[in-house]
Amino acid sequence: MLENCKWIWIHNEDNNDEYADFYTEFDLIDTKNVRLDISIDGNFEAYLNGKLCAFGACADYPFHKLGDSFQLDEFCKVGKNELKITVWHIGCPSMVYVHAAPGLIFGVYQNESLLTYSSEKVLSRRNINYENGLCKRMTPQLGISYRYDNTIENLMPYQPSVIVEKTMEILPRGIDTLKKLPRIPVTVDDNGERLLIDWGKEAVGHIDLDFESDTVQELKIVFSEHLLDDGTVPQIIGARDFSIGFKAKVGENRFLGMMRRIAGRYLEIQYEKPLKVNYIGLSPVVYPLNYIEKKIENPLHRRIYDTCAYTLECCMHEHYEDCPWREQALYSLDSRNQMLCGYTAFKEFRYPRYNIILLARSLKDGLLRITSPTETDLPIPFFSLTFIQQVYEYVKYSGDRTVIDEVALALDTIIETFASKIDESGLIPALPKPAWNFYEWTKGNEGYSNPVTDVTRYDLCLNAMYLYVLPMYEELRHSAGVDKAKLAAGIKSYLFDSERGLFKNTTMDGRFSVIGNALAVLAGIGGKEITDKIIAERDQITDLTLSMNCYFYDALLSVGDCYNEYIIRDIEEKYEHMLSLGATTFWETIDGWHAFGDAGSMCHGWSALPIHYLALLGYAK
Repeated sequence: MLENCKWIWIHNEDNNDEYADFYTEFDLIDTKNVRLDISIDGNFEAYLNGKLCAFGACADYPFHKLGDSFQLDEFCKVGKNELKITVWHIGCPSMVYVHAAPGLIFGVYQNESLLTYSSEKVLSRRNINYENGLCKRMTPQLGISYRYDNTIENLMPYQPSVIVEKTMEILPRGIDTLKKLPRIPVTVDDNGERLLIDWGKEAVGHIDLDFESDTVQELKIVFSEHLLDDGTVPQIIGARDFSIGFKAKVGENRFLGMMRRIAGRYLEIQYEKPLKVNYIGLSPVVYPLNYIEKKIENPLHRRIYDTCAYTLECCMHEHYEDCPWREQALYSLDSRNQMLCGYTAFKEFRYPRYNIILLARSLKDGLLRITSPTETDLPIPFFSLTFIQQVYEYVKYSGDRTVIDEVALALDTIIETFASKIDESGLIPALPKPAWNFYEWTKGNEGYSNPVTDVTRYDLCLNAMYLYVLPMYEELRHSAGVDKAKLAAGIKSYLFDSERGLFKNTTMDGRFSVIGNALAVLAGIGGKEITDKIIAERDQITDLTLSMNCYFYDALLSVGDCYNEYIIRDIEEKYEHMLSLGATTFWETIDGWHAFGDAGSMCHGWSALPIHYLALLGYAK
């Protein structure tokens, strides 16, 4: 891909948070079969003959560089065509971006003939409408925000571009590009100090401004999924700042903020002087999906299923996202839930395959990084084991075993890493820093405290999950060479409380949890006696969160069909509760935005699990 094209930039420096414009022309006799192949570091937007024709983010690693292709036919004209590309070199690492040297490489093709391409002949300049070097942190996961000055007419002269030293092979991303949809209808409330824009539902896309101002003024644009009790949109939540700066000029202001995708339901525009609004809201962007029609007789089940499917759609862009508002990050556990539901809702396989390979690229020191792409050194050991499960399920549902070779190194390394840590107890100790021994957002399972060096701690979830995925790994690859019987015996010896008839969370405390005991059942070291005990004492032990219902439900199903109605009632209770409170997508936890110091996500892909179970149990056919 992009052979004979060259990496270019506006200079040879590597500056964080920098914007650059590139300009080139090409001639056409006819407008058929024209495409743009492109790869960048950061984000970009491209305009052909003044119309937005391509946009996106790199979402890759410098050592595994990916490119995208965009069809341009509808934007082309006979004669001279003008292409302008603006690139945002982010520079500042986050949980969705890995720093690399700035650069743009592209080629415009008609069929396979190269019409124009990146070289020193392409003209370029700094884009000074964006505030370069601002580096204003939005969230640790999302990275940085931006400020746009619409009062500036950029008269900086274009100069020949500079060739930069980037020699990696560029591979096709292999999934569809995102589609921009028409503006969302909104309601606007003006209280004399700010505009409150309500989209009417959770949505994901790009800020779209079209207004008039009688004066030059600074606007602050804040986005959110919820309102505070006083009717305002929260800007600062802990160390997060959900705001974007915009300087308005006198007269007409039009701006489409394609460099940063946002999500939520509300915009708050804080102004100095009143604005005449033609439109302020959102232009949604989606990954193209084929919704599979399902027959669902129960009206509540219909609402739950459809809302789950929309939740999934809102969490699919360059890759799966845990939540589109606060993080937009690819985690193995979150994406495993999303993939499982997507097999039913969309019968989509190219997209999960791509995400599995992207996750595998994050391998470091024997485990996957917390997200991908990132350089953040905070692995969650349990999530690396989830990766084994999601590869197994992908092969099961798609029938595509070719992915195994693509991710074999990650599969083998993860299994071998845990095998190497089994000690004389027959168990895997909780891993030391930098590992985060997280299992779910419940007391005792959140893993905030890493084990101290002079005390060995054994966690039920980690060991049971390893035992659970070992047969999956062996079906995908080969024997793991692990004594599963010894591991099972160790879990029973160290973690089973015979008086209580349940497994303890860890050897360090006496707490019991639904998730831990469900995993013990799935691992084959408990049966119906454990599931009966969980049901009988569920209000006395640590319950689980929405993300982990899958393991609980699967444990119940593993002992027969006696719990089928219980599972459906459990889904109805939790999801009707969210719907009754106005949910248009499903939440990170049942506490909604009040979770995590009022930073809980109101749209979280991992909570779409009812799709799978409604179909599995015959309620969605």
